[in-house]
Amino acid sequence: MFGMKKCFGVILSVFIISVLGSCIKEEYDPAKLTTDYSPEVAIPLVHSVLSVNDILDHADDPTDDLTQESNGLLNLIYKTNISTPAANSFISFPGVSILQPFIATNVNTPEVADSIDLNLKLFNKVTDGSFYFEDPRLHIKFENSFGTPLEVNLTRLEAWSSGNGLVPAILTNLSGDTMQQSTIFFSPAYSSIPGQVATTTYSFDKTNSNLEDWVTETAANRFVFYAARGIINNSPSIPANSFITDSSTLNIEVKVELPLYGRGNYVVLGDTVPFNMDINEPSGSPINASEATLVINTYNGFPLEAIIQIAFLDSSNSIIDSLFSGDQKEVIEAPIIGGSPDFKVLAPSHKMTEITVNKDRLDQWAKADRIIITGSLSTSGQSTDLVKIYAGYSLEIKLAARAKLFLE
Repeated sequence: MFGMKKCFGVILSVFIISVLGSCIKEEYDPAKLTTDYSPEVAIPLVHSVLSVNDILDHADDPTDDLTQESNGLLNLIYKTNISTPAANSFISFPGVSILQPFIATNVNTPEVADSIDLNLKLFNKVTDGSFYFEDPRLHIKFENSFGTPLEVNLTRLEAWSSGNGLVPAILTNLSGDTMQQSTIFFSPAYSSIPGQVATTTYSFDKTNSNLEDWVTETAANRFVFYAARGIINNSPSIPANSFITDSSTLNIEVKVELPLYGRGNYVVLGDTVPFNMDINEPSGSPINASEATLVINTYNGFPLEAIIQIAFLDSSNSIIDSLFSGDQKEVIEAPIIGGSPDFKVLAPSHKMTEITVNKDRLDQWAKADRIIITGSLSTSGQSTDLVKIYAGYSLEIKLAARAKLFLE
């Protein structure tokens, strides 16, 4: 189920409503009594709503996030920050805290390096799969407290995946020049007042880079690697008021922004929730069922085809049964999707499925204390290749049973 805070709420209520009619007769024949009386009860089992915001709630790393544009389109954000050491770690400040003017040329800062994990599993409910992104974006932000011209050389900027290996970045600067790997240079603004920071951001997309090759299939085992160094006063034209303080530093933020606009390729979601039927329990249950008809209602608000499965776990985390066995699966059609450019879902699709379960399976389920609800989302079979994921989309699953009771 696709793919975006707090874990999704799973409302689990187990209760039994049974009404036993009574009839008082003045006369009755005991020989006509029967033990075949089998009343039925309705048992709501699970009500689970997997919203896109909860599904894509980031797991542990606060630098990864889910944002939305003004129209509700969701963006995955992956970013890291790294800074060069303070100037006094590689420049001498003999008894002073500021050098002004600073006229030394071609002074290199130490090289710094970092990486970004583009793994979709960073988000709590995504367990597998990938997504093709139609509009990937890269933002490189420099926060510079050096008070003199500083050129930044990205000595490394490339993506790696288990499928494609290393893919070096190819960027086009504002002058139309192509830059790649060690030839990537930026000239960010520099501070004009000691203690203040000058901020410059450079942005790239498919029109001025090869980002599409970076995120052709963003799945597990995909990273961005980068390294950078600053070159201070690499030009003979040095401003008369140039300066460097002992705490001057260059902070670099690399951010990959992935709007959820593209194609989902079997994105698998899942979660484990408590489960208790209160019938056919091995330790003895006041209510026993000879068979039950499970009623599954699904409401798919994602612009993707959905497939669901429910597995029953015992106290040792062993799967003792699955709702659908063998090649059987529950396929929920994608809803009707509006046209370009919004590609918004017009109304959720609904499907109801009934499955008859015998006593043997019910006895197995009675041993379960948890269930795993899993599902996959895919653009397979859609009328349009491209979809957009907006805030508010969800996949709702209601599982109930009509159980036929027997008296022991």
